[in-house]
Amino acid sequence: LYSGAKSVASTGSNSWAVKPSKSESGSVLLASDPHLTLTLPAIWIFVHLNCPEMNVIGTSFPGAPSVPIGHNEKIAWGVTNASADTVDLFKLELNPENDNQYRYNNQWIDFEMIEEPIKVSGHQDPIPFNVKYTKFGPVVDYIEMVTSVYKIKLPDKYALRWSSFEAKLEETMEGFKMINSASNWDEFREGCGKLTISPQNFIYGDIEGNIGHQQAGRLPIRKYGDGALVTPGTDEKFNWIGLA
Repeated sequence: LYSGAKSVASTGSNSWAVKPSKSESGSVLLASDPHLTLTLPAIWIFVHLNCPEMNVIGTSFPGAPSVPIGHNEKIAWGVTNASADTVDLFKLELNPENDNQYRYNNQWIDFEMIEEPIKVSGHQDPIPFNVKYTKFGPVVDYIEMVTSVYKIKLPDKYALRWSSFEAKLEETMEGFKMINSASNWDEFREGCGKLTISPQNFIYGDIEGNIGHQQAGRLPIRKYGDGALVTPGTDEKFNWIGLA
């Protein structure tokens, strides 16, 4: 599985807060520097949302109805990725007589076929594309490294389970809305508790001089192994229990 991997430079982000007694201004200082690559169009856009419920300013993604990094009149927050292990690969055993089936709990069961039409520039109709789904997640045929253009060919069939595939987007949007309108640490943490995305580190500061760190997002609850190696994909005992 790792035969095609090459060494790549480590990446990361930083976010930090300074309490009033350590700053020359006597107020909280907060900075957030997500180390995302420069792209065109840009990943981030500058946003100021002013309405009866909130007055918040910062950076956001195009189309997102909230401000992931920014401040309102009472608090400020920064975000970095928690780099948590939220992805597992499960090695499947295919039916030698039917490649549309895999072994699960000592029986052969059919893959669930999901149609994912892909819109392509220059084509009037979407290109049909079918994804095979298992009890563990979608089947993947290769791995594409994040910072490189080469691919790692997988010798067998694997299913991939990622916590963000199971994110509850409406709940996450509600969480960011609560963060954007929060006026203190407790309200801020309540909003963080609604986030079902991959784990993120939130750094906090407010006008009262408080600073804090809160990790938010969902982590897999594994009952077998720790996710560091490929997991067998032949029985429900190897699957996740859920998310925490």
